[in-house]
Order: sequence, then structure tokens, then C-alpha cells
Amino acid sequence: MSHIIKMEKRITMTQRMISTANRLTIQDGLSFAKTKSRVVIILAPVGSVIRILKETPFVGMSDGDFVFLNVQLEGRSEGPSGRLANLDNIEFQEFPVFRSLLMLTYYPTGQELMHLNEEIETRAQTAYHSTYPKNTKPLDNVPVRAAYDIVELLAAVLYTSRSVENSSRVTAEGTSTENPCGGLKFAKATTNRSFALSTEPAFVDSNRIRNIDLDIFAFNTTLRSMKSVGSYKWTKHAIMWSDDYSIDWPTVGGKPPPDVPACGYSGLEGLCAATALRQTITAVASSVSALLVLGITWAGWKFFTKKLEWFLLEARDLTTI
Repeated sequence: MSHIIKMEKRITMTQRMISTANRLTIQDGLSFAKTKSRVVIILAPVGSVIRILKETPFVGMSDGDFVFLNVQLEGRSEGPSGRLANLDNIEFQEFPVFRSLLMLTYYPTGQELMHLNEEIETRAQTAYHSTYPKNTKPLDNVPVRAAYDIVELLAAVLYTSRSVENSSRVTAEGTSTENPCGGLKFAKATTNRSFALSTEPAFVDSNRIRNIDLDIFAFNTTLRSMKSVGSYKWTKHAIMWSDDYSIDWPTVGGKPPPDVPACGYSGLEGLCAATALRQTITAVASSVSALLVLGITWAGWKFFTKKLEWFLLEARDLTTI
């Protein structure tokens, strides 16, 4: 299933959902993506990312000509942790495509949230008998952090909305004329405003999108693991690369690919247009030749298999002397 998503700044994304349980389904999805863009965004757990990238050699997408971005929702600490460690010790010589992978994760929490992380861990263990994996922090896990933040955000919106309603929109009887918790009104109240959340300051824009800081990881061939190479700062709308960052891209020269392939996404444009035209002409000529040979063969067959009766005389053609 796929559909088009148009975004600001003339960016168009085509979204397609695939099952990673079947290799042919993955290859079909990759073949579809290959005709659309150089950048493939994968929204999936690490295990699915590994399965997808291992199928790229079969569709011609493993030589560094494509960029794979994985927005990772699983937990992390110093470097990807937990399941993200599955990317460590990948046989990059067998699968060079992993050098084309950039992983985006939540920016890690620091010492300022240590007490809050400990409170969440204690609450999870006491109330639900659940523990977090070793060397991970609850608020470094996207679902946990999002769930914690949304409670504070909604509470702040509800509090301010009720305050405004109670002070300025009342009837003669002294009751509110609108429901401050109405869905559309509540959603509108969340836009174009900042929130002082416990985890970090937040801002929700006019499209009701909350921007967050992100950490960027790439595969380090020397250490054979994913390492941080930079971060995205939403307040500056800029990527801040590490001073010593390097990405060993699996292309000739180790450089990222150009925005558009030399032969276009169809493989028949640009430098390959003349070759494609020659191939088309050759194919048409071959087809015409085949049709002519078939026609001549059919005509010959009809001629030689026809019953030869032209030399016989009929009775009415005979004259009695």
C-alpha cells in the first residue's frame, strides 16, 4: 500500500507499507522505492532494518547510490543500545549497504534528568514488576518519553484553556458557552506555542508538529558498530556534524551519491538515453523481422500443403465426338 505525502519546501514523500516477513515482498518494496528517490526512509525496528538492507543486493541498491535513513524508536544510552547493538559486527564487506545507513534517534538525556529516570524505573518496578534493560534510561526510549511528555502537554493546554474560558467567555447566567475540552478547540490550543516540559522545552508549530533534537549515527567500519556522527538541532533547523565525523560511503571515492542518478530513476534517462533508444530500435526491428519470417513461413506452408487439383477435368468440360 502506498500514497503520496506532500511536505513543505517542495518535498514529496511516497509512503509504502511492506511486510518484512517475506523476502520477495521486501524486494518488491525496494524496487518500488528505487524508481522514486535516492533517499529511502525506513520506519521500523532494527531487526526489520537489517532484513530490508540485506535484500538490497538483489535489486541493485547496495553499492552506495542510495541513502537509507532509519528513524529509530527503540531505547539507547551511550550509542545505540539494546536491540540497536544488533548492528554491531555486521559483515560490512559482505553487505556494504550498511555503510549507506544513517540512524536518527532521540538525543540522549543527561544528568539533569537522572532523578526523573530513577523515579520512572522505581514506579515501573513497584507497580508493574517491570525492569528496563541494563545501561538504558527510560526517557531515552521514544514511546516512554512521548507518553510522559504528552501528559504534561495536555495538562498545560487544559489548564490554560479553562482559565481563558472562565475569565472571558461566560453567559449572563455565569456559565461557559463552549466546552473547553472540545476536540477541535483543544487541538487548536496546542499550536504555535511553547511548553516547559520536565524533559526539555518543546514547541508545537502551526501544523501541530513537535520538533525534537535528534542524534545521528552512521556505521563505523573500523569499530564495526554504529557511532554518533552529529545531531539535529531543531531550534537552529540545522545538522551539527561532529568535528571528527567521517562516513565511509560504499561508492567509488567514498562520496555520497548525487541527488539524481546519472541515468535517472528509470535507468533510461540522462547518460543512458541514447543506449535506451538504440535498445528500443533494436527491439522493434527484431519484432518486425520475426513477424516477416513468421508470415513467409505461414504462406509457404499454406502453398505446399494445399491439395493440388488444378489439373483435373470435370465431366461438363468434356465433349462427345
